Amino acid sequence: MFAAQLTWIDTESRLGSHRAADHHAEALADVKASVGRLVNAQPHQIALLDSASRSWSTAMGAALNAGRPVHVITTDLEYGANAICLLLAAKRGALTFSVLPVRTATVPLSQQVAEAIDATPRHLTPIVSLPLVSAAWGLDIVRGDIGRVVARIVRERDGYFFVDASHAVGQVPVDAEGCDAMVFPARKWLRGPKGVGVLCLSDRALAQFGSPDSTDAAAARWLTATQAQPHSDARRFEGYEFNPGLRL
Repeated sequence: MFAAQLTWIDTESRLGSHRAADHHAEALADVKASVGRLVNAQPHQIALLDSASRSWSTAMGAALNAGRPVHVITTDLEYGANAICLLLAAKRGALTFSVLPVRTATVPLSQQVAEAIDATPRHLTPIVSLPLVSAAWGLDIVRGDIGRVVARIVRERDGYFFVDASHAVGQVPVDAEGCDAMVFPARKWLRGPKGVGVLCLSDRALAQFGSPDSTDAAAARWLTATQAQPHSDARRFEGYEFNPGLRL
């Protein structure tokens, strides 16, 4: 990791930022393929941002911009940054949410999710948000069969399944199959640098989500002087400015 960053700094100091990026273009282009191999996703499904929490909030914003009212089903093990995002979104009327008591529950998680979805009014799109491994308790929440069951329950109601894999990727095998939005950082168990977050999106999420609240030249292309077209793949969730050395 440090060698890659030092190599980038050296190249940038000699060539300048744009020429340095061209010099490392092949390695930078391979990053998404490498991430995809790690979690069973395709490069077009992967967006690179600056943190896992930014990735999660960006995906949630795009889901809210899909044009359908949303009810989020989360748990008492939700990551703090994600919980704050939900609280502020609910305060401005962008969504409603409910919290499942996973730590004290006496019934299986899949049953809790099914009951919560059944209780969600039909005009609301359910989004189920779960950590793969909890940060505070180390509980293995939705890997394996449980995750597949929850994903099926969510899809049957035409909802979306958000998974925060921050404390799982790099520690245990992770498969993004069945998740509509999965996030994790380069740091923690991957032992990468701060400043890189990964967002993996399902093809249905790419097709159905709107654009994030904030977009720039990386996320869309000019069509005419008065029109721009967001990319159809995960690039529309990315920003133009980033440190290539952190990704190498």
